[in-house]
Amino acid sequence: MYDLDQQQVKIEIKNRYNEYMMKETAFLEKKEVHQLIKGDRDFLLKKNNPTLNRVYYYLTRDFYRPTVLIDYEREAYLSEIQNIRITFDKNIRASTIDFNIFNKNAHLIPIFDHEIIVLEVKFHQFLPQYIKKIISNCQGSRQAISKYCISRIQY
Repeated sequence: MYDLDQQQVKIEIKNRYNEYMMKETAFLEKKEVHQLIKGDRDFLLKKNNPTLNRVYYYLTRDFYRPTVLIDYEREAYLSEIQNIRITFDKNIRASTIDFNIFNKNAHLIPIFDHEIIVLEVKFHQFLPQYIKKIISNCQGSRQAISKYCISRIQY
């Protein structure tokens, strides 16, 4: 969720296949998100949505519960060519005590001890040469990164 004033929240199931990521997406109302945070998930089955049915299944099977709230600032650039999306995530912070994603004053702690900017490039099939050239000039290292996993390790 990128806007705390939104009335609907996107919920995703991310599936990774080697370097490729596939997402299943559905939407929930704010009150339903509060229900999920409190552990009430039965309403998901009444929504008649295959993705939400899978969310219910995973939450129930694996006893999932909120463990970390992650927030960050995102700068995004989009191109219709190959559906390219380039994002820069910074000021990545987390909380293990406040899971209210709508709380503008949540107590969040930086997950890195110095400023890290995460550059992510998403595209379909191929990345144009001019973008490859720009990215190759960036300092840093190529690696898979999960803000969730890093937050869990830190706290």
